[in-house]
Amino acid sequence: MGLKTLTKTQNYWVLGWNLEKGVKISSRRRRQSHFEDYSAKKEDIIYCCDVNGQALEHEQNPAEWRLFIDSSKRSLKAVLLHIGHVYPSIPVACSTNTMET
Repeated sequence: MGLKTLTKTQNYWVLGWNLEKGVKISSRRRRQSHFEDYSAKKEDIIYCCDVNGQALEHEQNPAEWRLFIDSSKRSLKAVLLHIGHVYPSIPVACSTNTMET
């Protein structure tokens, strides 16, 4: 019997049967689901295809934002940062399978 065929309560029992008393188990959250409409995937890179739609709360002035890129041998991340730190950062691209060339 696989975990997918069990009820939610049964899944919690199977996952936590060997834990100490008092340990709590919670289900996975889907906080990213709000941003999935604004993202696209091409090969190994996921990127934001609608920055204005993602910001939602305000109009974007490109002069107020800067692009921050963090990369290593294995990963690449790109984030828009507000210059005055008034708005939160907006992730615009990420990849965990990049190779240095």
